[in-house]
Amino acid sequence: MTDLRARIAPLFKVRRNDVRHAIRVSAACGATFAFMRLFNIPGGQWAVFTTVIIMQGTVGSTLNQAVERLIGTMVGAIAGSVAVYAQEKSGADAALVLVILVALVAFMAASRPALRAAPLTAVIMLVSHPVGMTPAAAAIFRIGEIFLGGIVGVAATLLIFPTHAHTAVMTRLNSVLVQMEAILASHAARLTLGAADESAMDIYITNRASLATLQIAMADAARESASRLGTNRHTEATPRAIWRLRNDLVSLGRTLNQPLAVESMVTPGQTVLKAYGLFLACSRANLSGGPRPDRVAANKAHADFQRAVELLRAQGVMRGIPFDDLAQTFAFVFAIEALYTNLSDLADRLQEAQEDR
Repeated sequence: MTDLRARIAPLFKVRRNDVRHAIRVSAACGATFAFMRLFNIPGGQWAVFTTVIIMQGTVGSTLNQAVERLIGTMVGAIAGSVAVYAQEKSGADAALVLVILVALVAFMAASRPALRAAPLTAVIMLVSHPVGMTPAAAAIFRIGEIFLGGIVGVAATLLIFPTHAHTAVMTRLNSVLVQMEAILASHAARLTLGAADESAMDIYITNRASLATLQIAMADAARESASRLGTNRHTEATPRAIWRLRNDLVSLGRTLNQPLAVESMVTPGQTVLKAYGLFLACSRANLSGGPRPDRVAANKAHADFQRAVELLRAQGVMRGIPFDDLAQTFAFVFAIEALYTNLSDLADRLQEAQEDR
């Protein structure tokens, strides 16, 4: 028994969230099934199906799935009940009615994610219409079953090992910023080597995917906040600032596809990029309770870089270099300036979220 426990304990530690989710789903399914049997709900298995389908890792994502499934079911149930009435009154062939029904409901759901459940519900209403029950009553029962499954699912996610979307936001935000720090470090190392975009390509791809998941978590957190089931400290301004910063990193990488031509700009460029990387790392650490980033040091590094650029102009270095090298140098300087502006803006947005605690 001791050996078995020793083997299982690390698994629970590594996959703790998965175990908690499994417990939530099983408990919610048991509760839904108990309600179904207690009230003898006809076709109550759909409530259990709904509970399984809607339950996600966070309260916000579960709430979103529950609302979308309920809306889709309502539309599908109404469309299906109308189709049943039309088929009974007209005596039309059931296959013809089915084809027309699916075409209409699928058209409505094609560009509306909230109606994804509507075609399935409409088909069920038409081909599995309960004997001895009017179409209107069948639609009401169907909507009630989905509502019951959704309520139980949301309640279980909220009460059993609750994981709020803001936790997911913080985890994904941390991952996004770590990736951007890696891109900055890569660019700083490629000033004299070139091929900066190629070197950071894998991180670019990962970072883009991470930003997409961050925005999903942000939307879930906003739903939680709107429904008073959780809090959402980060506004949409945070991912917007991150996207702008990512675009700056891409632009900077493009200027470094060839080694930086003006040798006197290499050291100031590496220094300022390393300072930006440290500032970004400190901004990320501050999200977890660390000290605030040193804005004075970041501002000084930027000012030193600007002085290096002014010195090049004052010494007339820019006049004596080939056009392509001149274009690269100016593009590099502009990218650094944009990076500084948007990095400062991101730090402001992160600080605002911290102050809203």
